[in-house]
Amino acid sequence: MAVHTKSRRECRLLLILSSVYLFCLIRADDCFVPGYDMANLTDASSWTFSSNKTNCLSNGTVVDSCVNEMTFCKALTGSKHCQDASVCQVSDGKEYKLAGFLFKPFIKLPDPSLGFRTNFPLGDEYTHNKTSCKLNTTINFRCNLLKPWPEGESGSKQKVPYEPEILFLPDKCLYNITFEFAGACLQTIPSTITNQMSAGSVLVIIFFVFVLSYFVFGSMWNIACRGARGKEVVPNVEFWTDLPVYIADGFLFTFRCGQVEPSSYESI
Repeated sequence: MAVHTKSRRECRLLLILSSVYLFCLIRADDCFVPGYDMANLTDASSWTFSSNKTNCLSNGTVVDSCVNEMTFCKALTGSKHCQDASVCQVSDGKEYKLAGFLFKPFIKLPDPSLGFRTNFPLGDEYTHNKTSCKLNTTINFRCNLLKPWPEGESGSKQKVPYEPEILFLPDKCLYNITFEFAGACLQTIPSTITNQMSAGSVLVIIFFVFVLSYFVFGSMWNIACRGARGKEVVPNVEFWTDLPVYIADGFLFTFRCGQVEPSSYESI
């Protein structure tokens, strides 16, 4: 009885691990808006751009400029204060969290041909005219075929190649930032300067990932739940053993134009 109980527990654990693995595969490609080429936005570790003094936060002192850092579908991992943030600003030697982390920030505009935007809430507390509120940031990506961005490199900070339009509304604690971006045009040209993988290449990669998952988890299931050994570990081993024969028969049937080879036996 104890052996059967242990076997059932192993099967449940295997099913849970399989579900988590497949969930992660789906989630990995979940942060995008269909119809746009935004791979380089999410591939880069983060993107940086500068602001002039009118759009920089400070403790009452006048600053000439400040540096902003933003990331998409993952949180910033730099300084302690800006961890778990999506947008952060370094101004007058101090860091300000302009927006908290949001996994799926992208939103289509009412007119999809104009591009898309992001809404990031839950930044630092900010006080203006004795009124306090939490900073939040809206980032707009406007379609411009002449403004491709460089390819995002994982683990590195990338500088935004074009100056954005920035509007800071202190009474609303709102940063409204607009970038021109070729990837915000509905499937016209790639958003990156370098070539991207074609749809066929992506489908091939997905196919091989699922085939590998089938054999790995199928073999684990046969070992843990059925006690299989040797070649019986392979899921549906009979089918895979006979597959070359089926393929050969298919070629023969095709080359003979569907004609079946007559029997070599004589009728009695």
